[in-house]
Amino acid sequence: MRVAAAHTQATVCQSRPHKAQAQQTAWRPQQRSPVQQQQLQQQQDQQLQQLRHPAIHIAGVVASLMLCSSATAAPADTFAVSCAGCHVGGGNIVQAGATLFQADLEKNAVADSASLYQLIYAGKGRMPGFGQDCAPKGKCTFGKRLTDEEVQQMTDYVLQQAANNWQVQQ
Repeated sequence: MRVAAAHTQATVCQSRPHKAQAQQTAWRPQQRSPVQQQQLQQQQDQQLQQLRHPAIHIAGVVASLMLCSSATAAPADTFAVSCAGCHVGGGNIVQAGATLFQADLEKNAVADSASLYQLIYAGKGRMPGFGQDCAPKGKCTFGKRLTDEEVQQMTDYVLQQAANNWQVQQ
């Protein structure tokens, strides 16, 4: 019995890296193949492009204009203030597969005006509702609620942008 226990203990000790060995390897940078390095660089470039998107840079300006303006805002401005936090450039940073691009709108059965209006008004899943009478309150935005007319304008704006593949208009 003692021989088996001693053998097991020796085997366990041999299979574990020595503490000094573990410390030596802990600080080394991860080795990547040229293909992995290129893929990583492409991902970083795409993320940087998203950060440079004009909607992000002007969102602060638009938000301050919205707070100071009493007139009804243009749909693009309302989108920048209320929606671009999650849907910048038509994407979705919260839930994959729920972007505002035409393919995802069709896949999620909200590519028509009535369905998209209902989604914006009442919300669904992780997306809060923005309509004035959205209920229950915990399911709706804590921000400014949109009038029925503003929800319809937002619906039309999203469908128009989806048809244009969310290309930035000059």
